[in-house]
Amino acid sequence: MTLATLRNKRLLLILIIFLASFFFFDEIEACSRTVQGGGQKSCEEFPPGNHHITSAFADWTIDGGNDDSGYFVICAGPPGGGSDAQCHTEAWSDRGAWSGGWTLTDGSPGNWTWAKTDVVVSLLGANFVQATSVLGINTAQPSVDIGCNFQNNCTIANNTSATLQWFSSGNPWSCSASGDWSGGKPLSGSESTGNLTSSRTYSITCSNPTGSNSDSTTVTVGAPPPPPPVSCSPSSSGIIAGSSATFTAAGGNGSYSWSAPGGSPSSGTGSSFTATYTTSGTYYITVSSAGQSDICTLGVTTPPPTCGNGVRDPGEACDNGASNGACPRTCSSVCTVNDCGGGGGGGGGVCGDGVVNSGEQCDLGSGNGACPSTCSSTCTNNSCTAVVSCIDDSFINFISPPPSSVTPGQVMNFSVGGLNTGNTRWWHPSVYAIEKISGGVPVTSTTNEGGCSPGTIDYAPVCFDKFPGDSQNWTFSITAPVAPGDYSFQMRMVHAPTVGAIDAIYLKPDGTTCPAPAVYTYFGNTLSSTINVSSPSCSGGIDVGLRIRDNGQTRAGAVKTDLTTSKLRIYKNNTIYAVVLVDPGSSEASRMNVRVDGQTRALCLLP
Repeated sequence: MTLATLRNKRLLLILIIFLASFFFFDEIEACSRTVQGGGQKSCEEFPPGNHHITSAFADWTIDGGNDDSGYFVICAGPPGGGSDAQCHTEAWSDRGAWSGGWTLTDGSPGNWTWAKTDVVVSLLGANFVQATSVLGINTAQPSVDIGCNFQNNCTIANNTSATLQWFSSGNPWSCSASGDWSGGKPLSGSESTGNLTSSRTYSITCSNPTGSNSDSTTVTVGAPPPPPPVSCSPSSSGIIAGSSATFTAAGGNGSYSWSAPGGSPSSGTGSSFTATYTTSGTYYITVSSAGQSDICTLGVTTPPPTCGNGVRDPGEACDNGASNGACPRTCSSVCTVNDCGGGGGGGGGVCGDGVVNSGEQCDLGSGNGACPSTCSSTCTNNSCTAVVSCIDDSFINFISPPPSSVTPGQVMNFSVGGLNTGNTRWWHPSVYAIEKISGGVPVTSTTNEGGCSPGTIDYAPVCFDKFPGDSQNWTFSITAPVAPGDYSFQMRMVHAPTVGAIDAIYLKPDGTTCPAPAVYTYFGNTLSSTINVSSPSCSGGIDVGLRIRDNGQTRAGAVKTDLTTSKLRIYKNNTIYAVVLVDPGSSEASRMNVRVDGQTRALCLLP
């Protein structure tokens, strides 16, 4: 074999190894050494330490004859080789032309970064020998996958934990965490996140001398549960005028604000609140937290007078203490003025003569009498309570009105705004509301500004504490009737009578009250609307060019006013529809159009 032929075989072997790397290996490095004649040469992985070697292989060829011998050696192992390296030796003697090879594989996860091959030729005679050894290595770049709760990404409830799991392959040497955790990690493992209140992303990177790969998982944490309902206690209590009352809050988010019209102070914060009341009446104390409110009711009364203490208390005509008694004493034992004759105690006058005599608190003559007169028929001062005027009033209007023309079954939304134009507070959703008072179209409350419950059909409550000048908005929906025609409805504000534990009194901003109405009492203007329900123009029995098979016969799909005669039906959303024709501009038109009598028509569905 000539030197040129041997060189060509060697180049072919290198080319085969190079091409194989594209199909079988992550990475390949090759080097070649040739000994011509006699001697020794080494082929070593270059440069050492840059790769994680999973296997090393050597291929060799000799063009020899008689009187020659030699050996090939392939070794692989940790950095620098040493006693931990694995080696294989292939020797020959007087073999002639020959080729072979060997592969070493790192079976443990190992830490091979070094490999080499030696070729040694000994000449015993005058023969010329050419021996070639080619070294190649396979390298691996690690991979890693991480997830949570056995998913790529996971979602957990607020203030709970998730379990991270990760797995690596490709002989990684080490793994490290980043993102919302840190530090070195095992090559594979699991770990708890601990209880979380916000979403987190966990990343891990595994590497060896060849390279590294990373993966991440995201733990999405749900919203925290809503706070419990706020409550005010005691819900109902009473005190004597001039004393104080203390109220306690619970629930909510733990932060509380108080409103106490008529009390001193009239507002405050904290889980408890104390106010003093000097005037008799019924008062409402509101506590708010996290968008919620509750009301405590307080009754304040004036203590009865103490006759005989020598002090003229409210409601007493006189009080002379131990001197009270029968005539000739001027003040009776029940603290009324004695009429002893002869001037009521020496004054010579009588009650009703228009002169305030001794022992009289007042005397308006013929003007004496019951309230509203300030002087009684016994010439004592009347304690007349001022007449409290409580007036509910409102102005309601459409913010966005319902459409005036609709098709059967169409759902439409509209919104209404209400302004408190009276002198009372709309103080409780169980007492004040907007209501549909007439009309056959059901009106459904969908949203209620202020966080209150939307309400029910034909009824929507007012949120807490709408003072005079405040406004409230509501949103409603209507489903048009199936039968064509004109449908009207009217809405108005209403003050409910007392039902259950809520005393539906009239409540003014200054805390004064009026008794609750005995029946549902409507107030303010009436809001009216009329909608016209009309079917699309789908009549006349026009042949739309569609054909169906019915009982073995071909039928034409036609449009009829009487839908029961149509043979064509479409089943959609659990409802059977008939196919009819409408103008393409109709809101009911589908995207499929047909030509009828030279005009474009759209298909529509009617139940």
